[in-house]
Amino acid sequence: MADLESQMALIIRALELPAPEREYRFLPRCCEHPKAKHAPEGQCRGCFEGGVMAALESRHVYDAGRRFRFDFAWPDDDRKLAVEVEGGIFTGKAHGSVSGILRDVEKYDLAMLAGWRILRVTPTMIDDGTALEMLEQAWRM
Repeated sequence: MADLESQMALIIRALELPAPEREYRFLPRCCEHPKAKHAPEGQCRGCFEGGVMAALESRHVYDAGRRFRFDFAWPDDDRKLAVEVEGGIFTGKAHGSVSGILRDVEKYDLAMLAGWRILRVTPTMIDDGTALEMLEQAWRM
């Protein structure tokens, strides 16, 4: 996987894009969110006034225990673009397992609710130049 991410980093440099944040954690734990409402002794119980739906509607999505990361991210409020290198999807392990796919679905759904655009690229897309073309298009959007 590290080789694929290194190749993707070269593509980003070739496009002369600003350097992305690597392994960017896109959802803070609920207690770390600036609008969190804390319970006594630092234990979160429904951090946001109005509950989860109000938090989702205002795009203040939080994660009560998971620490999802993007391989590459430009977290600016006006861009919120992430690139995920899907290198292990064909192995049947980690991201290619049923539990891994389910975790990734949850991650991408939460990211979308938080306003992120995610470009998912495969090894073939990196090798044949498709990842470069797609990232260039996504950057202009």
